Amino acid sequence: MLVEGGADGLSLASFAPANTLVPGMVAVLAFAFAAFTGFESTVIYRREARDPARTVPRATYLAVGFLGLFYAFIVWIVIQAFGDDRVVAAAGANPADLFFSAITTYVGSWAADLMRVLIVTSVLASLLAFHNAINRYGLALAEEGILPKALARVHPRHGSPYPAGLAQTVLGAIVVLAFAAAGADPYTQLLLWVNTPGMLALMLLQTARRARRALLLPARHPHRGRRAHGRRPRRRGRAPHRRHRPGRVPPRPVHRRLHDREHPPRHPRPRRIPHRPRPGPVAAPEPARGLRGLRRRTAGRPRRAVRPRPAAADERHHAGRPSPPRRTTTGGDLSMPTADLVITGAHVRTLDPERPYASAVAVRDGLIAAVGAAADVRDWRGPGTEVVDLGGGRLVPGLVDGHSHPVRGLDLATGLDLTAVRDLEELRAALTSAPRTDGWVLGHGLDHNVFAGRPIDRALVEDVLAGAPAFLRLYDGHSALVSGAALKAAGITGPRTFAQRSHLAVDATGRLSGHLVEHAAMDLVTPVLPRPSYAERRARLVELLSAMAATGLTGAHVMDLGDLDLVRAVADESPLPLRLRFAPWCMPGADADDLAELVALQGRGGRHWQVGGVKLFMDGTVEGGTAWLDHPDRHGQGTDAFWPDPAGYSSAVRALHRAGVRTATHAIGDAAVRHVLDTVASLGPGGRLAHRVEHIESVPDDLVARFAQVGVIASMQPPHTGFTRADLRDEWSVRLGEERALRAWRLRDLRDAGAVVALGSDWPIAPYDARAVLATARTPRGAASSRAGLTALQSLEGCTSHAALASGEADITGRIAVGYRADLTALGVDPVEAPADEVGEAPVFLTVTGGHVVHRGPERG
Repeated sequence: MLVEGGADGLSLASFAPANTLVPGMVAVLAFAFAAFTGFESTVIYRREARDPARTVPRATYLAVGFLGLFYAFIVWIVIQAFGDDRVVAAAGANPADLFFSAITTYVGSWAADLMRVLIVTSVLASLLAFHNAINRYGLALAEEGILPKALARVHPRHGSPYPAGLAQTVLGAIVVLAFAAAGADPYTQLLLWVNTPGMLALMLLQTARRARRALLLPARHPHRGRRAHGRRPRRRGRAPHRRHRPGRVPPRPVHRRLHDREHPPRHPRPRRIPHRPRPGPVAAPEPARGLRGLRRRTAGRPRRAVRPRPAAADERHHAGRPSPPRRTTTGGDLSMPTADLVITGAHVRTLDPERPYASAVAVRDGLIAAVGAAADVRDWRGPGTEVVDLGGGRLVPGLVDGHSHPVRGLDLATGLDLTAVRDLEELRAALTSAPRTDGWVLGHGLDHNVFAGRPIDRALVEDVLAGAPAFLRLYDGHSALVSGAALKAAGITGPRTFAQRSHLAVDATGRLSGHLVEHAAMDLVTPVLPRPSYAERRARLVELLSAMAATGLTGAHVMDLGDLDLVRAVADESPLPLRLRFAPWCMPGADADDLAELVALQGRGGRHWQVGGVKLFMDGTVEGGTAWLDHPDRHGQGTDAFWPDPAGYSSAVRALHRAGVRTATHAIGDAAVRHVLDTVASLGPGGRLAHRVEHIESVPDDLVARFAQVGVIASMQPPHTGFTRADLRDEWSVRLGEERALRAWRLRDLRDAGAVVALGSDWPIAPYDARAVLATARTPRGAASSRAGLTALQSLEGCTSHAALASGEADITGRIAVGYRADLTALGVDPVEAPADEVGEAPVFLTVTGGHVVHRGPERG
């Protein structure tokens, strides 16, 4: 066209202003606007940018500029092909073939055919892009309650908003079929009548939004004399280079929040940006690609320029017990992003080395948006912000249970609670009056010490059961006592052989004693046990998680797979009170296909739950005689690993490690712990802080030192010490003997050696109360009472920053800092300064998980 000069020679008359005021220009402008829609997608992909605050605006302006010039040039070329005087008539005679006719005339029919193919594929790509974007908006509107709640769900595996996509597909099909039935032309009628009103409506909404901002936002702020987008005047006592307010994060648009939900960041990077963002596209908190990437990208930046001032000494050391929290809602400056939650009146212990103390926190979109004094969060308040005044309460990072079974425990903790039974006579009395569940007597929490060293045998209790089948789970969770009727119901008539270290105990005559040792043996009976209904289990799970949150817990490392369908169903209704991280089991005999399935499960999850890691077993329990020890216990047991071939365990760990999967291994005895340490050491430097050992109940000095040397995380449960006795007359201590019993639960020794020590409860084996975990870690009980416990700060770290290290999430949780998860716990006392007994009974003022307040203490009266 440029070479041949067009129909009448090249002319710029089509750009004359007079040619814009012609009939039909409104529809033309709608089409022109439609050509630009989609440029806002640059914000959606800001996550992949190194510096999105600069890249996204540039990409947006470049996209708009390119589209404007490109479309103007193409339209001008077509006009020149027909001539300024004849192009309108040509378009009216055959609008669908206008472009094809021009290219056929000047290039050839082959070029027109190629253009048709390109147009079809381009339209398909465009429709897919629009479909995806509309799905995200539909999901966001459903979450806000504007559209039906059913559209707010996402796919459990892929995270896609499939209900919104299905609804859009059905609606589009109805519209297309309706036009087809009416015989409407696809281009001149369907496209025009549907596209034009939609584009006009979008233009109207954006114009209204701009008008609203122009009318509502004055050029100067009504307070403190600040300009709308300028820096605030200098204050006395503040360094002149501190031009930024700490912790300010701009608002994330709807499609940005939807992108975060479908593609949760592995390592969101904490960001601090200027107090007043410049006009234009606003930036969201950008993710980090690991700690190394964060350090590399922030190298050379001033570290103190945006740091809030430390809290005053009187704020950090307030005397007296604080008042319970008071909740209010307040207005704010509409020109700035607003927080969902603001917490004030607090003594904040952040565990952030850059800013250890604060007095106020702002939360937006599930992340911490600001940390500082009351003045630093004042401007974050808006009409929809919930403001909680803690009245002097102590705020710490959300407490996490490093080892728990909240879902599987629903089945383990079923029936009669036997934890208070202390001897055989009390057990018999409890079973005599025990309620029946579908004819069964069920119980849990039975202490080995009840039998006073005698072999566990059904003959001790069968006469009080009146022939009823019974299943009594011992407190360690690795064994059970069943009656003869239960053995008969399960079809068990004699000993069995298992792929793991498990057995059906027999007496001297070869008779089954009813003592089922380890999981495989118990699994023979569990299929015939009465099981609560789905509704009952669902209600119990909600009740349990809420009760856990009431003790200050915001998360739990779940050491089993549980029932993910049940968890998903509860999470789809409302945010889970606790953030659950599941580690499915890998048992002896697992082959390559089994390992591949475990790898495929990683990352599966939803709102406040995710599969992350794999749990393995290297031994059982000391009381059950299945702990793997360097030397046999006093009963001659404890010489075998849970994996009959320990090398098979090591091979499984190596395969999982190569796939990037973190592992947690149950290892109680010294031989079991040693084998795990040796296995992780064989992985090389890449194995550091990627694998953990659970329990570690008795180990010698050389193994304590190796935890830090190899980089293996120690995950321990201080409440377990309560199952032993200081006089060493309990079953655990008797089996091990005095020397090994006095090496019980070496929490402090591991920390002093430089190891990471995460703390948990192992519920339902021990109570889940997070405050008891903190207190008992400082003052161990029973056989461990002669050893020094953790310091108060180490104890708090065990449920916060060290728990984050244990899950591989230390750069997104475990401290109170900008950009980190808004998981927070507010207590009535400082868990670092208060005595251990006060911490164990401290009132819980507030529990916040993912920005949601999931527990509140009593309101101020």
